[in-house]
Amino acid sequence: MEIIEIKDVLKLVLNSKFIGYGSTCFCFLMPNGDVLKLFRDTYNKNKLFLSRKMPDHLYLLNTLNNDSYRGPEKIFMRDNIIIGYSYKYIRAKTLANIKNNISTNTIVKSLDQLIDDTYLISDKRFLLGDLHDKNILYQKVFSIIDLDYGLINDTSSIDEITKANIHYLLKIILNSLLDVNVDEIIHIYSLELQKLYDKTVYEDYHYIQEFFDAICEELKTKDLTVGKLKRNRHKLAYKTQNSYFKLD
Repeated sequence: MEIIEIKDVLKLVLNSKFIGYGSTCFCFLMPNGDVLKLFRDTYNKNKLFLSRKMPDHLYLLNTLNNDSYRGPEKIFMRDNIIIGYSYKYIRAKTLANIKNNISTNTIVKSLDQLIDDTYLISDKRFLLGDLHDKNILYQKVFSIIDLDYGLINDTSSIDEITKANIHYLLKIILNSLLDVNVDEIIHIYSLELQKLYDKTVYEDYHYIQEFFDAICEELKTKDLTVGKLKRNRHKLAYKTQNSYFKLD
């Protein structure tokens, strides 16, 4: 992984376009088309630096790069201090802002690649962390753009890690499509739909097609889109605040 020494951070930022921020960083689109994640602070002020050993952690994330998961490709440093990293820009919508006219059938077909790539990172004992529908992108395929708070799990089996990662992803994806935020809990009215939801998340993701088919029957529609799913969520389920969820 390439390491780039930066003397003038302000110049780098001014030549780039601000595109977002997270709890530990600001994100910019650089002139070369890469995304720069510039850490807010380092070491004693940044919780990522407090919880992860740098730069080893960034080197680890780099080894996870595949078609669905995007880790660091270049590390930026100033005076031997890590100030950020970059990766190739992905032209896609966040899952939270996915287009309403996308068919759920299209989403189902996109899951195979994501699940296959999740097996790949799980085989390296990597456990996902701090995912939500704003760092999962979708444009015909799923892309995970924030691996920062994942970690290596040496105490669980690879099978357990794989299941945990897939459960985590599917729950976020399904809940987002049903207009349920990461800090909320979904309560499905129909026992049949609840069982299919649970089977999809906790047993086999292929049940997602049956889940959407059952929703089509419930809503009396043949063409289930993201927009239709979100608009009619109140007919299928209600949501409550998760009192155990802590928002940073």
